[in-house]
Amino acid sequence: MDKNERTKELVQIANLVLQGHSRGDIENKFNSSAEAIDRVFIGFEELAAQNPAQFMGFALEAFRDIYKRAIEAEDLTNALRAVKEIRDTAMKLTEFDL
Repeated sequence: MDKNERTKELVQIANLVLQGHSRGDIENKFNSSAEAIDRVFIGFEELAAQNPAQFMGFALEAFRDIYKRAIEAEDLTNALRAVKEIRDTAMKLTEFDL
């Protein structure tokens, strides 16, 4: 696999992760290698370490979206979980000098 193909694979995996696919889904459905998936997660970890406030903001938006979808589906258990995560994320955001 050349560098261009490798880059395309990593971008595809990153997009799948951001869409909410689990590691198992990516491995099974999209025939991605464990090494490539690990590289994507390492990349996310590196980005989070460089700018934790931005990462936490992204997480906050993701939890808000989960909450909205849970309410629409009348899934109160997951809606409450999302509220808890929103609260916890908001509390962590106050630790950063924004």
